[in-house]
Amino acid sequence: MVVKSEQPVMIYHVPFVLNSDRKSGSALRPQRMFEAFAELGYRIMAIEGSSTERKRKFELVRRYVNSGGRIEFCYSESSTMPQGLTDSDHLPRHPLVDYAFYRWCSENGIPLGLFYRDIFWKYPEYLTKVPPVLGRVLRGFYKADLLSYDKYADIVFLPSEQMFNEIPILKHPKLSALPPGSNTVDTPVDYSLPVTLFYVGGLGRPIYSLHELFKAVNLVPGVRLICCVLQPQWEANKAEYEPLLGDSVEIVHATGVELEKYYQQAHIASLVVEPGDYWRFASPIKMYEYIGHGKPIMAISGTLTGRKVDDGAIGWTVPYEAEAIAKQLSELAANPDEYAAKLENVYRARPQHTWRARASQVAQELAACDRRGQI
Repeated sequence: MVVKSEQPVMIYHVPFVLNSDRKSGSALRPQRMFEAFAELGYRIMAIEGSSTERKRKFELVRRYVNSGGRIEFCYSESSTMPQGLTDSDHLPRHPLVDYAFYRWCSENGIPLGLFYRDIFWKYPEYLTKVPPVLGRVLRGFYKADLLSYDKYADIVFLPSEQMFNEIPILKHPKLSALPPGSNTVDTPVDYSLPVTLFYVGGLGRPIYSLHELFKAVNLVPGVRLICCVLQPQWEANKAEYEPLLGDSVEIVHATGVELEKYYQQAHIASLVVEPGDYWRFASPIKMYEYIGHGKPIMAISGTLTGRKVDDGAIGWTVPYEAEAIAKQLSELAANPDEYAAKLENVYRARPQHTWRARASQVAQELAACDRRGQI
């Protein structure tokens, strides 16, 4: 019996549980991409959950294809953990199930695109975050994952083009930049009020150091910073930052819809963090959420986020030095009209950075990889 669907059918594969309630960028992105493909009109056959659940769902998809059903393509997102260890207790119950699925896609001519999100494990700092022996074992798992992507994926999507050279193992698939996206949310601001920066994201070395930003805000009268970080991260780092708080810095802890009241107070969104290797190629989800909320961005010169801000003229870039940051803030406080051009550019950029636009890019690029029916 041939199975037919009025909607185009795709597979959505992730080696973990899709969870709309989780708020981190690594959890939010796969959920938003799933929703975006649905908006585009795809019937989605999801292979997600524990390794046992993925094995069962893989069998259902295989039966669908064996009965004559057509799959347009498969889109997969990697985990920040090796895919064989993504069960809640990190035991490798079915460590080869995802490899087997990728091989099956390849054997059946189903275009496979995989988003690879993170290579922190590659750098020396990784071994400071996990026990060194465990870290070296996990690195072996990460490399095995990459070898499977190299063998079976048609396209490996990465957060930025700058990340291409960071993964030399990937030699065969096409590499394509697929930054995060955003939903469009209008948050009007009273620009007659004092200049307010809003930072939402991580806190803690080696990636999220904000010391110079805190110092700069305290140097400029009438400028304030709302800094939104997870409470455990604040507790772990507050000894470094409490001496820098002053009256101009407010620390808040919020996620999801709770963030909206802070966006409504913000004139400028901040990506003013200490630059390092990570920021050479990092394309954080918060940058695109800032754009989606219509916020001009202040970023650090020499970083990828800084280049994107400059290229789109959607904000300002400064060196990571308190005096330079303070100088730029003083100029903005004295010349509020400078917001207008940046704000217009942000609003013009928003449609090209939605989650739906990202899903549409994936569908188009994978359709171009489809060789079924060709002689």
